[in-house]
Amino acid sequence: MLHKEDEVLWYAMRVPYRNELKVQSKLQDKGIESFVPKRKKLVKRRGKTYYELLPAVNNLIFVHTSLSIIKEVKKEIENLQYIVNKCLGGNDYAIVRDEEMQQFIKVVESFDDEIAYLSPDEVNIEKGTRIRVIGGKFNGVEGIFVKVKGKRSKRVVIMLEGFLAVVMAEVDTELIEVIKN
Repeated sequence: MLHKEDEVLWYAMRVPYRNELKVQSKLQDKGIESFVPKRKKLVKRRGKTYYELLPAVNNLIFVHTSLSIIKEVKKEIENLQYIVNKCLGGNDYAIVRDEEMQQFIKVVESFDDEIAYLSPDEVNIEKGTRIRVIGGKFNGVEGIFVKVKGKRSKRVVIMLEGFLAVVMAEVDTELIEVIKN
């Protein structure tokens, strides 16, 4: 799908390993909105143990701006790379719809320890039922109700088309509404 050069969209992009937060800071300095999925990780430094917010998915950053601005920024931040959406033939940039991105951010920023990040081939979404959460901290989030390998309970999967799935913690079935097509 072709987009206008000045249309503001969420672009999924790659940065070299362990540079996600540095690139996010550079984008922020330029007034460009971005999002790096983070999770609380227990770290040990200089004999002290504490929790730190670190990138949950290596090399991934979402940039919310226009293609023309990204092209200009890439001249200064050379290690910022496009992710190509393989589902669309391999020559279109990976773009996340605003609604999907807002739901993704809502789930990720809950910092729930039970959230897992999977590649699309790790989740069989063909068998899932589209649902909406109608209460609790994930109220309004839509996803696919699935059984995840190695887990006894069913979970809700938020799929960012073609390149990432986020598996939420178990959601009480009383808080789930089936979405009819």
